[in-house]
Formats: sequence, structure tokens, C-alpha cells
Amino acid sequence: MPSLRVVRWVLVALTAALAVVLLVNGHVVIGVLLGAMAVTRAVLFVKMRHRREMIRARIAQRRGSRGS
Repeated sequence: MPSLRVVRWVLVALTAALAVVLLVNGHVVIGVLLGAMAVTRAVLFVKMRHRREMIRARIAQRRGSRGS
């Protein structure tokens, strides 16, 4: 579902932008916390995508070896 992926990344981008605005305005603690959350979510999304690709490749390999 590509639209869900886009919404997730938009939320990460908005969170990161809010963190930058808060940091610029002097709200350091909240800005750093939101920035850390945005970075963590982005890393998790990338890892999740990589893991799904590995699982799909493994399933395709198993299906290919059964047919032979």
C-alpha cells in the first residue's frame, strides 16, 4: 500500500520540521526529543523495508526450489 508509506514518511518529515522550529525558538529539550523520535522512526522504516525484502526473497526462493 504505497499511500500508507507516503503518509508515514510525511509524518516523519513534519515531526523533524517541528523539532527544528522548536530548537530555533529555544525549546531545546522538546526539540531534541522530537528530533530523536523522527530519526528513530526513519531508521525503523528503512530497516522494516529491508527486512520485508529479505523475507520476500526467501519466500520466492523456497517456492522456486519446490517447483524443480
